[in-house]
Amino acid sequence: MTDIPEIHSLTLSWGNTPARAYACGEGPLVVLLHGMGGAADHWNFTLPKLALAGYRAIALDLPGHGGSALPLSTTLTPVWMGQRLADWLHAQAQPAILVGNSLGGWVALHTCLTAPEVVRGLVLVAAAGLEGIATRPPRLRLGGGKNLLRSLLALLFADPGRVSAAVTQRLLMQGMMAPALAALRPEGLLQPADLARILTPTLVVWGAQDGVIPAAWAEVFARSLPRAQLRQLDPCGHLPQIECPVEFHQLLIKFLEPLHPSLVCAKPE
Repeated sequence: MTDIPEIHSLTLSWGNTPARAYACGEGPLVVLLHGMGGAADHWNFTLPKLALAGYRAIALDLPGHGGSALPLSTTLTPVWMGQRLADWLHAQAQPAILVGNSLGGWVALHTCLTAPEVVRGLVLVAAAGLEGIATRPPRLRLGGGKNLLRSLLALLFADPGRVSAAVTQRLLMQGMMAPALAALRPEGLLQPADLARILTPTLVVWGAQDGVIPAAWAEVFARSLPRAQLRQLDPCGHLPQIECPVEFHQLLIKFLEPLHPSLVCAKPE
């Protein structure tokens, strides 16, 4: 029987802002970035999978989420987060592979545009950030607590019954209380021409039944990124790493295999 790798809690920094993170495994660095209203816990299934495959995986709480504070001296934007993540990666001994879900994908794209030399690969999981994609989730009908919970689950998952009640309750309660929901300013929307500058090998993963960012946007990302490959999961919603973990992790590990540490993200001309 294979031992489950131990997950360690870390305190990092977004500039001068304390940040909570979880790390697991040793090897090439993979950084996991959750979506709006999420937390590092969204990658609880992914951390040990990456560790067992020979990677050092670090899942971050984005500022204003989970155990990470909001910045006090600046406005919280995806651009600022991407730049601060680039600063942190510059201090590491090796470039990283960034895996970003929704808002996390937007942040990862800005990191690569800011400092392509610190990014070895990109995995965009139902990524946000392109002009035309809604910067806030669709409005939910406000009824009783059960109706709101049911609406949230239907928005996030193709089949909420595939996810345990304990997992959904914890994840949704975290999201409802995240200070970033009110503080985040959606500055730094990208155009396809911006994506065309990113020469990093990229995997675009999308749930075919995504209720937050429709799957049609997957094609736009895949067409615009010069070195992208597209994979859709069906049936699956906005959080493939939680709803479809087996299929998602198979795609992720297969994509990572050829990204040897000697490969450096190419700089745009």
